[in-house]
Amino acid sequence: MKRRFFLGYLTIACAVGSEARAESASPFTVALGSGVTSRHFAWRDDRFGDLRSYDLAAAPLLRGEATVFPGALVGDGIASTFGLALRGERMFLTSSERTHHDDVLPTRSWSYSALVRARFVSPVGSAWFDGGFAERAFSLDSAGITAPAFPSVRYRGPEIGCGATVALPGRFELSPRVAISPWSSLGEIGESAWFPRSRGVGVEAGLRVSRPWTDGVRAEIDLTWSRDVIALRPEPGDPHIAGGASDDRLTLAASVAWSRSAPRPLNPAGNLRTSRSAALAEEP
Repeated sequence: MKRRFFLGYLTIACAVGSEARAESASPFTVALGSGVTSRHFAWRDDRFGDLRSYDLAAAPLLRGEATVFPGALVGDGIASTFGLALRGERMFLTSSERTHHDDVLPTRSWSYSALVRARFVSPVGSAWFDGGFAERAFSLDSAGITAPAFPSVRYRGPEIGCGATVALPGRFELSPRVAISPWSSLGEIGESAWFPRSRGVGVEAGLRVSRPWTDGVRAEIDLTWSRDVIALRPEPGDPHIAGGASDDRLTLAASVAWSRSAPRPLNPAGNLRTSRSAALAEEP
């Protein structure tokens, strides 16, 4: 009896894993969605107290993602392991105001990444490693007689990261991910009017829950947190003196994704059922 229960449980687990593996092995996936994002920028050790912090409670954004594995379009050999992952977000319908000023300042934000991805598929999902280029930007524009008196940022540089997708009961999938970016440029905050010797690094962590709707189509909920830490490195005579700054963002988004089916369906559960039937038939 115990043997039958164990084999039955293993059959169900492999059946769930088979579906997750087929989804994870897709040669092409595209996702579109929208959500809300928030931002908190703070200075550290502001010597003269003349630097303004910035807070954005919530703003709408649009986002899109695409992954393609050209080798997986024709088979599941070593060439199917490597592909390209693209992601982009853009905030819209957002403005800011300075304290004690009436003018509304146009506010823009966007981010994108273009990464080479190495993907490894397992019976219960997949894992991946990324490397490439990323950018995150946030800018405030002048309006009327009011200037932002706050630096825009445009973090640009290499990004490396990793993540995984794991099958859960009820056809759900859980996908955690992390990434780090040693920025090579920071935008206006790194120019001579602010902190010309500044250096920065960004980290990002995300968690996604998804579930299929129909064949190839699934719904996704994604939570992403990022922090960019800036060492300002001022010297005597600079226009501002502060030790550092931190730039935090939190994004919650919902998307619909479509994946092309793998060229050869994988069904290890079918083989397990055959083995299980044979094993039961041998029992006295």
